[in-house]
Amino acid sequence: NGNLASASVDKTLRIWNPIDGSLIRNITGNKNWLFSLDVLLNGNLASGLDDGTIKIWNPEDGSLIRTLSCHTDKITSLAFLPNGNLASGSRDKTIRLWNPIDGSSIRTLTGHTDRITSLAVLHNGNLASGSEDQTISIWNPNNGSLIRTLTGHTSSVYSLVALPNGLLASGSGFEDYVINIWNPDDGLLIRTVGRGQTWSVRSLAALPNGFLASASDDMTVKIWNPNDGSLIQTLNGHTSKVKSLAVLPNGNLARGSRDDTIKIWK
Repeated sequence: NGNLASASVDKTLRIWNPIDGSLIRNITGNKNWLFSLDVLLNGNLASGLDDGTIKIWNPEDGSLIRTLSCHTDKITSLAFLPNGNLASGSRDKTIRLWNPIDGSSIRTLTGHTDRITSLAVLHNGNLASGSEDQTISIWNPNNGSLIRTLTGHTSSVYSLVALPNGLLASGSGFEDYVINIWNPDDGLLIRTVGRGQTWSVRSLAALPNGFLASASDDMTVKIWNPNDGSLIQTLNGHTSKVKSLAVLPNGNLARGSRDDTIKIWK
């Protein structure tokens, strides 16, 4: 419906009108930190929590529909699949697939040797997962098979986003600090963007004009041309790490930060 949802370690979910900045609804009652969000096919909202559970909410009235008890550690990423199922990635090193309508568990994907940090759905419906084991895995979510593993980062893979042209972007941290652009169909590394950065890339977003936005621990968001790797501009304004990005229906960009604010940019 064009509204914006935010989750926080203050244990609340909030629904906002991004046009005028008004708070529509404050959803409370969680006993644990919220680490991830995604919107389901029916418009309901899934949130991943610090205690390894997923909660499904009706954002129209704030009611809790169901709780999925699944992982043994924090749920760091959620991804809505084309077939209506929900994928969850956790610090317990596994990915689980769910039917969010009845809460049933479909399958568990294993193979990463460290924490799962990010998930992205690819143009062909496959699922990409990034991990602190410095790799990206490409999965067939319909049968759970591992299609291929992408290697090339020398540090944890913190963020993933599928680009409109079918390519995959991944952001990393620590001593790597780069964004890699991949062809997920054959595993080829197309190019590396942002060499020389000194801060972890925490979140990525594909913009409607084909550019790529990256959020960093240096408190900025950078806009890149992923086709040639050039830096278009740098957006400042936060006073702490920028942890999350979301593109709104009108093309504006929402940025969530550890300074406790969300900023909307054109």
